[in-house]
Parts: sequence; C-alpha cells; structure tokens
Amino acid sequence: MNPIETKAISVAIADDHPVVRAGVLAIMSESSIVGEVCEYASAEALQAALLDAQWTVLILDINFGGTDGLLLLPELLAQKPGLGVLILSNYPEEKYALPALKAGAMGYINKFTSIEQLLEAVLQLGQGRRYIPPRLAELLATQALSGQNKPLEETLSDRELQVFNLLVSGKGNNEIAELLELSNKTVSTYRTRIIEKLNLNSTTDLISYGLTHGYGLKN
Repeated sequence: MNPIETKAISVAIADDHPVVRAGVLAIMSESSIVGEVCEYASAEALQAALLDAQWTVLILDINFGGTDGLLLLPELLAQKPGLGVLILSNYPEEKYALPALKAGAMGYINKFTSIEQLLEAVLQLGQGRRYIPPRLAELLATQALSGQNKPLEETLSDRELQVFNLLVSGKGNNEIAELLELSNKTVSTYRTRIIEKLNLNSTTDLISYGLTHGYGLKN
C-alpha cells in the first residue's frame, strides 16, 4: 500500500500486474483531482483492508490474481456498499462492460484507453456517477438504431456467462464449481445449456467459439 497526501478523490488500485499497477498509481498521484492512493496486489489484501478503507473509487482489474473480478465484485460491494468500482480490463467494452455494470460496477474502462479517459472515469465515479465509455455508448446507440440481432452469447444469463468465461479459460467442472460455490451437477447443467444456446455440439466447440469471439479470462 502506498498512500499520498489527500487532495480530493481517494482511490484504491487492485491489480496483480506490477507494471500496470505502478502506471495507474503514477497517473493518479500526479492528478489534481485525486487525493489518497492505495494499491493492492491480491484479492486477500484488498478484502482485508476493505472494511476500514475510506476510498471513494476502487479501480479493479477484471482478472485479479486469477480471480474473476465480476465474481469478486458483489462480495466487495456487500462489505462496502456505495463504493464506486471502476473495472479495468484488457477486454473490449462490447463484450464485458454490460456484465460488469450489471454486477454492480459504476464504470468500465479498457487498459488501452487514454490517460484523459481514465481520469474522467475516476472523476465521474468520485462524484457518484456512472462512467460509460464513448465506444460502448456508440455501440449501444448503433444497435438500438439498427435493431440488429444480438450475438448468441448475449442470450446467456449472467451466471451462464460466468461459467462460459471459465470454461473458455480452460477451467474444469470441479474448479468452476468451487469458484462459483455450485455443485458439479449444476455446472454440468449450465455447460449443457450454454452449448444449446450457442448452437454448438461440444465443450470443445464452446471453447473454440469463446476464444474466437474474445472471451475467457486473460492473465
């Protein structure tokens, strides 16, 4: 953890990649809108500090130390209601932004975005507002105006999408069951349902489809 003098918005950075964490920390530390900044390299350290924390905004890696940030998010918000969580991700907005917002995040931003957009997102969350990336807003508007059909994976429920991502990442039924606190039978049922919804024939097809369309957890 690395605190600096309080100025305005207090920010916590949760990312297990040292270079990414250092870069975001430097950006926050040099900004006039940001006050105290703390950094955490593991979910365990983050959760241990959570109850006594005074952060306004938490910048959370979507794949934090091998943990799906969208699964961790409800636990964090249950411990700290009202915390403004900004998901930071390698994934494109059109794939994961909506699931992140549904899970309770107040904003979603890609790691390849500009420094200006990152700071704008922090400012918006610090003022209690959501941050919708311009690219996502444009995509949503285009879909609404064109009336185009949704991709098949968008027919999946939130839980099905979680299982889908874990399967695409190469995790087996036992590991998924443990991560999601489900029975193996329930995971198998989800897998079968996902295969049917995506019009596929096997788990191998499911993994191939997911990788082709940019799903799965990245380290």
